[in-house]
Amino acid sequence: MFLDKIAPKKFLYRFSLRLGAQVTAIWYMCIFVLLLLGGIILSIDFKGCQQCPEYTAKMAHALCINYTVFNCVMFFLNVWFIWGIKKGKSSVALSWVVVTATWLFQGIVLMIILISLTSGSSKLLAWQLIVSFSVILMCINIYLWFIGYAYYLEIRRGITIET
Repeated sequence: MFLDKIAPKKFLYRFSLRLGAQVTAIWYMCIFVLLLLGGIILSIDFKGCQQCPEYTAKMAHALCINYTVFNCVMFFLNVWFIWGIKKGKSSVALSWVVVTATWLFQGIVLMIILISLTSGSSKLLAWQLIVSFSVILMCINIYLWFIGYAYYLEIRRGITIET
């Protein structure tokens, strides 16, 4: 398979994939804590919106609650992934790979939509910084997903490459 060929053999070309998978899970847990806090703040903000029409405020509040619950689930998925790493469970790693790939795809689509929506409303320099930062973060997330995928392949095959 194509993904098997491009999957990294080591984390940062030096460390084991097991360590890389643990770092990946911790990275994603930090991201989801930040997103969870953002969702809670937005939910509180939309609930108290006096200028918004009632229907719009309720819909925005409901979407923020959905967003918050989703990020909470993703946080615990990464906690479960760390447990699976410690136990060497390939089924947990595969579940993490599939769900996180779905999250990454959704994030890429959302990033493209948000960048296209803000392209005319922001100053050019600010827009370029937002796009650059978003692309860099997405590349880091994709690389870390590949580390998790490579770790899954490693434990599925029963081959461990240590540092």
